[in-house]
Amino acid sequence: MAVSQIGLDAVFHTDDQGAGVGTWAVVDFVGDVTINQTRNTVARKDRMSDFELMHVGQQVVSVDATLTFEAGDTNYEEIRDAYTGGTDIGIAVMHTAVATVGSEGLQMDAKVSNFTRNEALEGVIAFDVTFIPSAESTFTPTYTETSA
Repeated sequence: MAVSQIGLDAVFHTDDQGAGVGTWAVVDFVGDVTINQTRNTVARKDRMSDFELMHVGQQVVSVDATLTFEAGDTNYEEIRDAYTGGTDIGIAVMHTAVATVGSEGLQMDAKVSNFTRNEALEGVIAFDVTFIPSAESTFTPTYTETSA
């Protein structure tokens, strides 16, 4: 019987050199993470069918994450600087550490398109961050599994 895994056990990584170029760093101050995966669609409407038929096109992906504010943390500063500078940052959202054989997840060079600071009265300072694929990278977003 397969064993379910909870999100708490998943691992979020960054690489300031780009996906697969430098060294992956574990970002441990990440809360909820959502990988949004859809496809563009085009409707076909004609008299041959009573139904609107759909074609699917390119994949669209983004990653939303909640980061707890960690002043002075190197990983936080890399993400903040990628946003403020409009530069690429490699990310890997994996179900275990990226170096673990069998680890699966999404890897991509990303731009940070949203960096919203939340200051709840009775909560920690946190950022809602959105990562989108970078058009300036030659690394295509990839759903990957680490092999031996």
